[in-house]
Amino acid sequence: MANLNEFISEFKNGIQRNNRFRCFIDVPSSIWDSSGNSLISKYPNAARLLQRGLVCSNTSLPNRRFETTEQTIYGFSVNYPIGVTYGDLDCTFMAPLFDTQRTVPDLGQHRNEILDFFHAWQNQIQDHRDGGALILRFPDEYRIADGFRLMTYDDQNEGTTMFRFFNVYPLTVGQATLDWAQTDFLTFPVTFSYTHWNNIDGQ
Repeated sequence: MANLNEFISEFKNGIQRNNRFRCFIDVPSSIWDSSGNSLISKYPNAARLLQRGLVCSNTSLPNRRFETTEQTIYGFSVNYPIGVTYGDLDCTFMAPLFDTQRTVPDLGQHRNEILDFFHAWQNQIQDHRDGGALILRFPDEYRIADGFRLMTYDDQNEGTTMFRFFNVYPLTVGQATLDWAQTDFLTFPVTFSYTHWNNIDGQ
């Protein structure tokens, strides 16, 4: 019993739960669509929910890996770091519908704005619509330099860990399954590329 009490005392504040997180995306007004409109002004509902971290339902903690080279000294082989690689960040987003005013044939007044937002963001990287020139733009025109955060929380909704990602853009807007036999809410995956992340621990 003494060992059990010791174990309980060491975890008196609980253990981090994997469902207590929020992913915040602060979209800068400098990111525009191909028509010259900022994504914030064109998709205000999407920008608001992304900034509040309310639509990412699934993601992972970021990883980091050191690339090494092997050196043999006096018969011993030792790996020394020569570089670092940061893996892509996979997220899953919900697709709430919003009222909109539009006159596009066959489209009603409810818009899947979150999905449209990410497609428009990718069009800022390379706009292929209407037979465009397919020119890839400069990274500073479509990346978020600093404004992408992942936070975890305890059971009292107080932050426990924060990761800040730098130079972020949507590498892949993935497929989402549509099925007449299902009634689940639609979600879709987005994979983000970035240059590096920092763990903000407040120390």
